[in-house]
Amino acid sequence: MHPLSSSFFTVLCICGTSAFSAEFGQARLKSLTITSELMDSPVINSISYNEQGLPSRYDIAPVDPDVDYAKTTFEFEYRDDGQLIRRISYAQVPNGSPKWTHEFAYNSQTPPLLIRVDGTSSFGEKDQRTYTYDAQNRPMSVAQIHTTHTGENIKSSTSFTYGSDGNILSGTITNSTSADTGKFQIQYDENGLEVGSVHTVPNEGSIEAKITRSDNNKTEVQTFTGPNNTVSAQKIVSQYEVSSCRIPKLTDGFVVMALFDHPTGFNPSDACKKVVTN
Repeated sequence: MHPLSSSFFTVLCICGTSAFSAEFGQARLKSLTITSELMDSPVINSISYNEQGLPSRYDIAPVDPDVDYAKTTFEFEYRDDGQLIRRISYAQVPNGSPKWTHEFAYNSQTPPLLIRVDGTSSFGEKDQRTYTYDAQNRPMSVAQIHTTHTGENIKSSTSFTYGSDGNILSGTITNSTSADTGKFQIQYDENGLEVGSVHTVPNEGSIEAKITRSDNNKTEVQTFTGPNNTVSAQKIVSQYEVSSCRIPKLTDGFVVMALFDHPTGFNPSDACKKVVTN
């Protein structure tokens, strides 16, 4: 499995880029290949698109088919206007895995804001998320209630602060299972690209991340320094294909990341490229 939790990568891959408009690109992301010394095999993440040019399927699988790594699939459904309405996710494992279905609800303003997500699993679990916004329609908080198959409710919430350029600078994370409060800070370069973050996890310590990019940003190396100065790294190589691409209509890069929950950091808003790169 992935060396770090999806919650950490949700923080790591926050961005402030608006995805309101149904913008089209001239090239689109075809796959991400991830290599890490903590994984037995590189993992390839393949993206498929529907006739609208929207990401419709995301498959995670090991490059080496003999490696014991469950293939995971995410399927996305949209309205005609490009608004995401449903996500279905499941893993192929011998003893079965819960199949999750998440439904997305929006308010009536123009453009609409995502206000609630309701998820149910085939194992009887539930997941509910609600969002609040400021006067500029920026997400200010997300509250989550996860109900286990035994009926236990686990509550958590995350709030955010923004810089003058619209990027999220910091946030606070609370969890009903811990008296501690998690915090994170994010650093950006002069182009607004994230280059690092520090994330304090309750009962675990701090994790510092550094990001370096090359090959016209198609290659990314993420280095993590954890508690007791433990260091790990992973390399992500993006491959693009020449074809039309449409950005899903979601309110913000953060919301996209928090909803899609890809531990690899795939953000549907980043699937399109205006300039074709070979």
